[in-house]
Amino acid sequence: MTTLGELCSDVYVLTGRPGLAAETQLAIRTAARKFHLWDFWMRDKQEKLLKYSATSNAFTVDIPSVFANWRKFDYIRTYDQVAATPKDKYIKAVAPSSIFDEFSRNKEDVCYVAGTNLQMKTADAEDAFLVGWYTYPNLGVNNFSSWIADMYPELLVEEAAGRIMQAIGMVEEGNKFVDPQKGSVYHPITGHLQVLRINELEVFAR
Repeated sequence: MTTLGELCSDVYVLTGRPGLAAETQLAIRTAARKFHLWDFWMRDKQEKLLKYSATSNAFTVDIPSVFANWRKFDYIRTYDQVAATPKDKYIKAVAPSSIFDEFSRNKEDVCYVAGTNLQMKTADAEDAFLVGWYTYPNLGVNNFSSWIADMYPELLVEEAAGRIMQAIGMVEEGNKFVDPQKGSVYHPITGHLQVLRINELEVFAR
């Protein structure tokens, strides 16, 4: 696992400014959050089986306590606990203002998020759901963990170095990394971000 300290050391090589330790840590953490949130990456997805002891047609789930580092839901499927397999039914996400049909009746097999709660209404009585969700990464100074840092460290290092250089007046040097068209991070063909996208947005190789 690539540590925050290792990334900082690599940034110092490029900036020549080891005295900017706090700024370098912040720049790396900012870059990591930026690129994790750039898209919905498969590696940021988790899956969990949500089980209940009794069946119901209405469910309220406290998101923070059930879905760690929740960012967005990807899917919610009903689940057969006896057969231990997902059912062929997905719960559709709707806006809270769209939970009624044209006859002012509650829609069924739908869900919505209100504050920190997930609300679900099902047509049939259910007792389990298979839920997939995208997560935010842990990027604290003392609990930094990022698969992007592990697999594409140059993306974070050069983004952070470029931003620091720009901030201290080394704009031309910084642009070698972060210019939106020519920089090594964002070049549309050879840039590190493009490499990340090519490798991570599809599960199967072409």
